[in-house]
Amino acid sequence: MDDHVGGMRTDPGDGRTRGEFEPIATLLVDMQPIVRAGLRFVLEQPGTCLIVGEAGDGHEALRIAREEKPEIVVLDAGLTRLDAYETTARLRMLNPAPRVIICYVQEDAFEVQQLVQAGATGFIAKDANPGEFANAVRAVSGGGTYFPNALASALFSLQGKALGGCNVYGLSQRETEILRFLADGYSNKEVARRLGLSVRTVETHRLNIRKKTKAGTLSDLIRIAKAMRLTAAAVGDTPSRTGSRPVGQAASRVLSENAEIV
Repeated sequence: MDDHVGGMRTDPGDGRTRGEFEPIATLLVDMQPIVRAGLRFVLEQPGTCLIVGEAGDGHEALRIAREEKPEIVVLDAGLTRLDAYETTARLRMLNPAPRVIICYVQEDAFEVQQLVQAGATGFIAKDANPGEFANAVRAVSGGGTYFPNALASALFSLQGKALGGCNVYGLSQRETEILRFLADGYSNKEVARRLGLSVRTVETHRLNIRKKTKAGTLSDLIRIAKAMRLTAAAVGDTPSRTGSRPVGQAASRVLSENAEIV
């Protein structure tokens, strides 16, 4: 819900103010130029947005965001050079922090939950009606959230099946992946090979996991992974990058507070 104070719209997330009818400064991030061109046309036509920049990958998006300080970033869920999760998390660390809307092709409640944890507050399908994009930007810029109805239902269902597997430790997506492999007996070298990382990077993540969970031994990590339902034994399958991820509390909070579900 928008907050109006003396004809000004106040964003409760970062304190920025702008005129009630002033276009919303927006950064477009998508690997395909044709998609960015389409988004620009759709968002600028009704006067909803002022496009302050375009980026083809996460690194470029961060650079432009630091310079232009957009209020909204419309981000492709399929980014590869720096994935959508890491890009969102880094954008949300900026000051002022832009709000992030994720554009996706396929609904994946697991991925969406992780992106919510990273800081995204809006989601819209790339094949949505043009008017929905402007609605999403307006809702999110006003401090609310925006979820298609089917996606919101999938998130609620996912949470209902979690059975206590909540990520109460604040682990990132990458840390969660690594914890699962470690708990299932993979060495640092094997984890690095499977995830396309350096061994040193895996070691750094492992250290961060131990700090966040206060785990002193590998046995502690295994116990924590089982409690989060990450291990193959807990979920009844074999390890994979997309097999089982924890359903954190962030998704329910975002869905329940100021949510616009369409």
